[in-house]
Amino acid sequence: AWGSGSRLIYRLAGHRLHLDALTEAGCTVAVVGYRRYPRADIPAQVDDIERVVEWAAQRWPRSDVHIVGHSSGAHVSVSAALRRAQPG
Repeated sequence: AWGSGSRLIYRLAGHRLHLDALTEAGCTVAVVGYRRYPRADIPAQVDDIERVVEWAAQRWPRSDVHIVGHSSGAHVSVSAALRRAQPG
């Protein structure tokens, strides 16, 4: 759910998202979090991910930024990508 979980579990279970393979291929990987319900609703969670994407684009300006998520993190990640892809 969007109200529980932690990015910290991916320090131990990162292999499930193939994070090791990404870093071995030379990719920079950032495991990030977002505010969860009831502290933030879904649009605010998407805002959090958009801010991370902007930060990553500024931090690594010559790299493509790819968003990956698991479960509710996948939902807010895809929502952020779709929102950014909309014209205007």
